[in-house]
Amino acid sequence: MTNWFSDTAMLARIDAAKADLVNRRVGVYGLGISGRAMAEYLMRRGATVVLVDAKTPELPVVLEASDTIVHRFGPVAVDAFDDCDLLAISPGIDPRKAEVRRARDRGVPIVGELELCAPLPGLVAAVTGTNGKSTTTALLGVLASARGARTFAGGNLGSPIANWVDQRPTDLASLELSSYQLETAYRFKPRVSVVLNLTPDHAERYATIDDYADAKAHILENQGPEDSAVLNADDAIVAAMAKKTNARLMWFSTRAAKLPGHHGAWLEGDTVRGVGAAAVLEGLDLTHARLFGRHNRENALAAFLAVVGLGIVDATSRPLFERAYREFKGLEHRLELVAEVGGVRYVNDTKATNDDSAAIAVEAMDRPVVLLAGGVDKGGGYARLVEASKQRVRVVYAYGAAQKPIAEAFREHPGLRLATTMRAAFAQAAMEAKAGEVVLLAPACSSFDEFTNYAHRGRTFKELVTSLGRGAS
Repeated sequence: MTNWFSDTAMLARIDAAKADLVNRRVGVYGLGISGRAMAEYLMRRGATVVLVDAKTPELPVVLEASDTIVHRFGPVAVDAFDDCDLLAISPGIDPRKAEVRRARDRGVPIVGELELCAPLPGLVAAVTGTNGKSTTTALLGVLASARGARTFAGGNLGSPIANWVDQRPTDLASLELSSYQLETAYRFKPRVSVVLNLTPDHAERYATIDDYADAKAHILENQGPEDSAVLNADDAIVAAMAKKTNARLMWFSTRAAKLPGHHGAWLEGDTVRGVGAAAVLEGLDLTHARLFGRHNRENALAAFLAVVGLGIVDATSRPLFERAYREFKGLEHRLELVAEVGGVRYVNDTKATNDDSAAIAVEAMDRPVVLLAGGVDKGGGYARLVEASKQRVRVVYAYGAAQKPIAEAFREHPGLRLATTMRAAFAQAAMEAKAGEVVLLAPACSSFDEFTNYAHRGRTFKELVTSLGRGAS
């Protein structure tokens, strides 16, 4: 992957451009949620904004017509940014694209949200990893506000960073960051960084797992001894990232009774054991009515360690944090218990869009599973999901564009069924599921064959469950 972190000349040009945005022409490439937010951020600061997207996007009114807005939609020319003083790229834009590299080679500095909006206000804790980022970020936000602090939770989860810094005064921020966002986080320095886990993902962007890990590790690299890095001791790739930071290391584990450092927490059953700075968590009970499975215990451990790293929890205030944890309802679309109908639980994990996250969802279930898996194949295979399904999944419905590769992966499973769409798979699963089982949507695929995005898929699943419940009543 492109590495511009050590390009001091480019960093100086970024600072010069940001110091005088009124007289700058700034390109914004990619007009999804983050791109639109960056465009509005720049417009508020008086820049002339050049909006570029391969498609013709729907835009808010403020970006539709203005003397300081230029639209360039459709096929993107390689010289699209030759007339720009700064280029802000959305997370979905690969910095290796020819037009981005040409801009950089011509002296146009390249930024993403984190560099564009720096310095960020208040204390910042940032969460990355392959799975569990959203739950950990949201839980961290809830915990961080337990003592009344004004808290923002967002980034890759929910509200974009460029909206937050202008519109929401905060004391603390909990940011979910993807590897894409971290590719342009040249000088980002959170008070607390959290790396949950790392498994193969985004093969379309990263040639190897090492490239993916390098992008994730940017969250750690600018931290110093006054900062904290919360790392998963159970994940060998994450553990190896310890050598890339100067921050105080805080380890967590759900499997080991011995940590590699002096600060951290591990589990005995659901009870936390803590050492060093994390001793304040000793004896904490992590049982929770809506957070299923070992991976959610990992998420909870990481979130609690992050608030320790932020310096906002002590023995006196710990009951406030425990209550906030108990009241946390979990996230929509992430192992979300929708309803129980006729003794059958229906769980929505539409955000399980890869093999590993779908396997984790299956492993979190404590009853026999009727699994719905399908959508658009992402090229990562289904080996983990197949292995996790051997003991827990009674029936698996392979559906959608990925029906064939999923069916091939599950060819030896005695409960393999085929369906054309998720809706069809749900209808069959609802008839086949027995009391005491769970119908689990854990697709292991993206959603774009049948739905506009993963949330649309999840909402549809929940609507189907609701309709089923009305029929039952």
